[in-house]
Amino acid sequence: MFYTEYRPQKFSELIGADHIVSAITGALAKGLPAHAYFFYGSRGIGKTTTARLLAKALNCDAPVISSNSSSSVSFEPCGKCQSCLSVRNGNHLDLIEIDAASNRGIENIRDIKENVVLSPSMGKNKVYIIDEVHMLTLEASNALLKLLEEPPTHAYFILCTTNPEKVIETIKSRCQQFQFKRPTIDELKQKLLLIAKDKNFEIAEEQIQKISKSAKGAYREAETILEQLINGNSGVVSDLFETNSDYKYLGEMILRSDVASAIEHINKVYLDGRNLDVWTEKYISYLRSLLLSKVGVKNVSNEFIDQDDEFMKEASAQLIQKMVKRFTQALFEFKTAIIPTLPLEMALIDLLIENIQPEKQISSASLKIPVPVVSKDFPYKDLIEAVKPHNHSIYLVLYSCDLDSFDGKYLTLTAYYSFHKERVMSLKVKDIIQAEAEKLVGCPVVLKCDLSDKKPDAKKLTDKNVKSVKEPMDIEEVFEKVFGDDIASKIK
Repeated sequence: MFYTEYRPQKFSELIGADHIVSAITGALAKGLPAHAYFFYGSRGIGKTTTARLLAKALNCDAPVISSNSSSSVSFEPCGKCQSCLSVRNGNHLDLIEIDAASNRGIENIRDIKENVVLSPSMGKNKVYIIDEVHMLTLEASNALLKLLEEPPTHAYFILCTTNPEKVIETIKSRCQQFQFKRPTIDELKQKLLLIAKDKNFEIAEEQIQKISKSAKGAYREAETILEQLINGNSGVVSDLFETNSDYKYLGEMILRSDVASAIEHINKVYLDGRNLDVWTEKYISYLRSLLLSKVGVKNVSNEFIDQDDEFMKEASAQLIQKMVKRFTQALFEFKTAIIPTLPLEMALIDLLIENIQPEKQISSASLKIPVPVVSKDFPYKDLIEAVKPHNHSIYLVLYSCDLDSFDGKYLTLTAYYSFHKERVMSLKVKDIIQAEAEKLVGCPVVLKCDLSDKKPDAKKLTDKNVKSVKEPMDIEEVFEKVFGDDIASKIK
């Protein structure tokens, strides 16, 4: 793997970490290294690499010490002695690397405590690198704190984490702390160009730029993508080198309210074998660039900015904002989607049905799906009767609820008791109600139920729904109301 093959072996090879290199090597040159270091920052940006370099430096037999004030590197391991070679090969007996994610208990720290007092086996010092130190339990963290407070003179600890806020403050206070920042695009490009040159691989500046941006600030990610490209796995990274013409086309279809063409385009993207997750991420980045440009943010990445983009010219900031939100939601829906393209298709339909652009009239011809007719007088009584053959308890529960609203898609009821709401919204009952409602209105219906905060007596006991005392219900009518007419008839 490129990220191991091209891991820096000297401090001078670290890119974009001059402030860290200067502080660490300066202390080494003076013979005053700290006994505990705390490295924190996001993944793949050089924390473990720097920790291994420090371990190499602490055990090097012939280090190179520089007095050049213009250089940030004051101390460099030779890289040639037996100790340096062992660290590089991963078999140095005095370099102990621990993954706290899988060795997080107090017993693991006790093992360190028992062995740390022993003299180094082959080098000058023992170096413990504890990765993802935030994963240690509280008991293990307290045990580690004791070690950091009174370490043997030959023992050094380097703690690495992506979540520094989860590490107890007393541990951090015992360490020299260094924050590793994400590399810039230029720093990533610098590393990728070095690798490409070493592999005699010709790569265009545009491709290097796109890989660097897609790496999301991680050297390891960028090196992995470049390795796939060099090894001929172009299909895996083809999405990185696509133009944004299909993004512009999709935007234009939305402006025209032509959801049919937009959905056909999404399916073409899928049938072409492209990764929908990656494609959607890129589309959201495209929309973000347009949105930031629309609201006047300067120095926005010009990767997607095209003055001939009709969508960029005509779309409002409000429209683009809603598109960003809806397509971001679709991105999270891919994992559970039965049909791969469904989240994007639903996003497009939702955007148009919600009338994002009121001046654009949506027709059933352009949607190519039935458009529900919104009715303020939903046939609720008919629905109650329709569910009766399925289950009399549903009939009685619906009878106790009120119709709140129906907007052509969402049928909202109001319940006055929590157990009524739970019954209506249970999976089996909800499916029955939605199916019967769809038959009544001729389009898919989604059932919702709110719980009223009013007392049921105040709602139900009115002169309109309470029978006069002079006209009491007879026993047959009561049985029919409670159990249904078929059961009541058997009792007669």
